[in-house]
Amino acid sequence: QKVKIQSIVIKSTGGDQAPKTVKFYVNRSSMGFSDVGSVPPAQELELSAAQLEGEPIQLKFVKFQVR
Repeated sequence: QKVKIQSIVIKSTGGDQAPKTVKFYVNRSSMGFSDVGSVPPAQELELSAAQLEGEPIQLKFVKFQVR
């Protein structure tokens, strides 16, 4: 299905193990951890404590539309 994403919610119960940074990649049918260094992310987020507790995170809407 084609979708348009404008926000995301992340809930962590990991405390100190929760992610501090999240990178989003768009329109990649297959991608491994080895590809991350050579492909720029569509958006990179530094997560706050409130965001890790479920506060909605607004994304750059234009970057997350199906092409």
